[in-house]
Parts: sequence; structure tokens; C-alpha cells
Amino acid sequence: MSGLIKQMVNGKPYYYVIETKRVNGQPRVVSKKYLGKLDDIVRKVTEPPQPSSVKSREFGLTAALLTIADKLGFVRLVDDVVVKRNQGATVGQYMLIAACNRCSAPTSKSKIGEWYQWTILPRILMIDCKYLTSQRFWDNMDLITPGEVMELQVALAKKVVELYQVDLRVLLYDATNFFTYIDTNNTCTLPQRGHNKQKRNDLRQIGLALMVSREGGIPLFFDAYQGNESDPVEFDRFIRELIKRFNDIFATCDDLTIVCDKGNNSKKNLAMVDKSPFHFVASLAPSHLKKVLDVPMEQYQDCQNDRLRGEKYYITKDIVFGTERTVVSVYNPSLLEGQLQGIYSNLAKTQKVLSLLQEKLIVWKTTNRKGKRPTADSVDKQIKRILIRQHMKTLIRYTVQDVDNKWVDLQYSVDEQAFDELKNTYLGKTILFTDRHDWQAEEIILTYRDQYKIEQSFRQMKDPSWVSWDPLLHWTDQKIRVHAFYCFTALLMSALLRKELQNRKISMPLSRAFEKLSKIQEVTIEYPTPKRTQEPVRVVMLTEMDREQKELFEALGLEQYCV
Repeated sequence: MSGLIKQMVNGKPYYYVIETKRVNGQPRVVSKKYLGKLDDIVRKVTEPPQPSSVKSREFGLTAALLTIADKLGFVRLVDDVVVKRNQGATVGQYMLIAACNRCSAPTSKSKIGEWYQWTILPRILMIDCKYLTSQRFWDNMDLITPGEVMELQVALAKKVVELYQVDLRVLLYDATNFFTYIDTNNTCTLPQRGHNKQKRNDLRQIGLALMVSREGGIPLFFDAYQGNESDPVEFDRFIRELIKRFNDIFATCDDLTIVCDKGNNSKKNLAMVDKSPFHFVASLAPSHLKKVLDVPMEQYQDCQNDRLRGEKYYITKDIVFGTERTVVSVYNPSLLEGQLQGIYSNLAKTQKVLSLLQEKLIVWKTTNRKGKRPTADSVDKQIKRILIRQHMKTLIRYTVQDVDNKWVDLQYSVDEQAFDELKNTYLGKTILFTDRHDWQAEEIILTYRDQYKIEQSFRQMKDPSWVSWDPLLHWTDQKIRVHAFYCFTALLMSALLRKELQNRKISMPLSRAFEKLSKIQEVTIEYPTPKRTQEPVRVVMLTEMDREQKELFEALGLEQYCV
């Protein structure tokens, strides 16, 4: 039986809740809890309790990534390959933390501990953030050899293909590069100067080759290579390594096609692919088959597929790099329109520069200027530099001549006949070729057009917000390869997360899904207790979710990571 009693202490009333029971037939107090003074009791009843602290941690995106990592068994997969004595966090846990960080808030290793403590990872992994220092990360990265990076790729690819039933019949290949701030005097070999796709030719860069599935754009294989290596050389090594390492994965599929762009073409590479289990679909530089471009539009056929509405094609067979291939020339009005916009813009810029040069030359005719007089040869060299933009050498005709050894006369004009010929033959057309002689033209075109999926992956890795390659703050080849591995893992987890959402009929851009998930926070509210010896009362709850967040939360089963 419970009751409320008043007890006087030094003439002041204090209240207690007691519970009585009969012990040996006599009533006895078996429990007594202090409530405080009357004013305290009234305040507790009538006023909401005041928390002593409120902590918010990122829940949604981290939990979503953990669902993918747990499904793959990522931590154990890494720990089975990389040997480490039983001390502290495992290498697999460090790689998981690095991959999650790349997905949600890419940062340096010196700041990753700070990011980590504001997520639910400490509660899930039970690793104190004080152990996530730069040195600890470097020590664990040092344990992964280049051979083990390849072994991890194989194990991860097998797991992904098995769990998600990835269709391997068509694989998309491409390569990109990432500039770095690694010093020129640094002895590592991967960063080299070369043609940088982000226009930073002044910096050392690292190449990254990637292969993804056509279905779902799921990354399966990667290779980090020297920044000054040509595309055909890397393609040759990549395919040879693919056959050597992943042959048992491909054994289940007897119809494999690799899609690549024209930058990887060479006679040697195509001969190697012909001897491999792969077929190929690739684009071709127009200079290789100019006669196909000369085919009149009357011989082109209309595309019937909705994705190719308004386009035309011409299909034939011809000798490419010494072997007969199926060749498809595709005419795309949208491509023509874009190319013409670029040409008109370049023409305007080029004519403006030529006009300024012409005015400077006329000054030598009308005034007695001091200094070295321009010559026809020097002006001709200037003009060649001005006409460096695409098609300008074809479209602009010019004459340069010395007049009485006093001044140089420059005359230029747009060659309208050459412009018409360019529009009728070259512009708006793409040439594709393949050894899939059994495929229809539109199937070849659609397969090649799916290259956009791998281009999306590269754009994603260059986005500083989500799934980013940068920042790269490592200075040795071994650590750069490990960095490439957990960046690849981050890209893979994001692609599998997108696939999970598609399987549940949720159509949402990945960036929006990431943004929505990252705003689902786990809040811990802590209330004080009357006695210091008692544990504070904690209430853990999630922030209020909108319709899209609830849909994502339920579809991905994130309740399993709630307290």
C-alpha cells in the first residue's frame, strides 16, 4: 500500500512517498522515496521538467549506409583479408568509418573524429572518438597492401553480384583524373602532371579507371594509376587485370560486353579484347571512317525507340583497325544544335580577336611607329594560335602579305562553303563500332548512350558535398591506393542505396535522398536527478520527419538502429 507522509525536519515539512506491507502480521514501511518540499512537488506537477543537456547526432544517412554495409558484411570482409592483431578497432571498422565520412561529410583524417562523435556511429561501433586520430588511421591504412586492395575488390564484387543479382552482360568503362596538391619533389609515383579534366594542368594528378554495371550503374572494379598514363595503356592493363582477377565472377555469364569511348581505341587493345571473353561497343573518331560521314542523309533510317525519337542512323560493316566491324553512324539533331551554338560562339570570339589584330597592323600603315615591325611570318604564327579553337582552321580563310616591307596586310573571311560541308557531313553525327554483329543498330546506340551512368559516378566523386574523392591528404602511393579503395566503397554504398530505393519504388535523386536522410537527427535529452549518485534520466528520440523522410525511414528499415 502506498501513501504520502509529511515529516518535520528542523521545523520544516518534507514529503515522502512510502510503501507499506505486512511483515509477520505487522504493517511495515518497505520503501520510502523523498519528494521534497510542498513547493517542489507543486512545481514538478505543474511545470515541465527542465533538461540538464540536449545532444543531437546525425542518424538517418549514417543508419542508411550501415544497412548497406551490414548487408555486405563489409567490416568482416575487410578483416578476413587484412590481418591485424586483436587490439583496438579493426581495419574493417576504420575503412567503414572512412567510407561513411566520404558519403556524408568528406573531411581530413585530423577532423574525422570530430565528425564521428556527432553521428550515431559511437553508439553502434562502440569505439571512442579519441582513438580516431590521424596517426591511428595511417597505422591501419599501412596494414593494407596493394595486393590486398585488389583482393578486397574481388571479394566485394563477388558479394555485390551475389546479393543484388547484378546483371554483368553489359559493363561500362571509363577513366578520369583528380588533381592534387602533392609537392613536385615528393617521390610518390602515382601523382604525375598530365592533361587534367578540371583544367589544372599545373598540378600533379591521379588517374582513376572505373567499371560499373549498365543495370543500376553499380561500381564493380576500379584502378588508381599514374596521372600521365594514356587512356589506351590503362585500358589494356585494366582489362588484363579484370580477366586475371575476376574470371570466376564472369564464369556465370557467357555474354559479356564492355562499353568504352574512343579515347581507349588502339589496334593492340582491340586485338586483346577479341581474344578475351568480352565483346565491345565503342565510339570512333570521325577521322577513321570519313567515308561513312559522307553517306547522304537519304540513306539514314529513322530510330523507332522513344529514347531516340527524332534521330536517324546508318548501319554498315567496314574495316576498323584491321578487322571487320559493325559500324553505326548516328545523326542527332540535338547534338547538331549544341555543336552549332559552340561554333557560332567560337566564330564570334575568333573574329573579334582577328579584328583587333587587323587594327594593330593598320596602325603600322598610317603612322611612323618605333620598334620591331611585324612580319608576315610572325603574323601568320599569331593567327594559327588564334585559330586553335575547334573547326576555326576549317571555317576561316585568311591571307597575310608584306606590303612594301612597311606593313602587313591581313584579310580574313568565313568560308560558307566549308561551313555547309561541315554541317552536311560531320556535325550532329557520332560513329559507333562493335563486334556484336548480331545486335540491331538501336540496341548498339542505346547501349553506348548508357555511358552517362559512369559519367554520373565521376561527377558525384567530384562533388564536395556527398561521396567525394577530395580532400586527398596522403603523400605515398600505398595510402593513395587505400584512399581510392574507401572512396570506391563510398561510391558503391551510395549506388546500392539508390538500388534499394528503386526496388521499393521510391524515385528520388540520390542527392535529395542524402539530404533528406542527413536531416533525420537522434536527440538525447538528459534530466537531472535529486541525488548525484543516481544515473541521470535520458530520453532518446528522433526529430520529427516529413513525408519523404518517413518514406525513406520505413523503406530502408532504419528502426533497427534506434535506441
